[in-house]
Amino acid sequence: MAKRSEEAQREHDLIVNNSLKSWIDRGDVKAFANPGDEHNFSVAGIYYPDIVVLDPNNNFYLIEEVETEDTVNEQELEEWKQFAGFGVTLNLIVPENKREDAQNLVKEISNIRVQTYTLKDGKLEFQV
Repeated sequence: MAKRSEEAQREHDLIVNNSLKSWIDRGDVKAFANPGDEHNFSVAGIYYPDIVVLDPNNNFYLIEEVETEDTVNEQELEEWKQFAGFGVTLNLIVPENKREDAQNLVKEISNIRVQTYTLKDGKLEFQV
């Protein structure tokens, strides 16, 4: 995990918390978050993605990783590959202006979906 500035970490945690809420609000899955350096829910006992979503039978449904402008890079690619290797979709959430960079980085990795967000004047919007 790359080190972020305080401002980027606040943005990251805001997005994690909003995405977590949207999963919980669905009501048909269980979702857990590991914002910042928190270790609330693991995958394989050693990995702590930003969000882990389980289906009603407690099987892994989806993993989410939130990146900020300074963490859409090859350094993070190895972590994304690890998460994508668990056999469920990795939903990679990146700033809208980093969509193309993220898509180019993951183009040869199956089961990674790139989703984007914009944060303007304190208003967060997710795009698919």
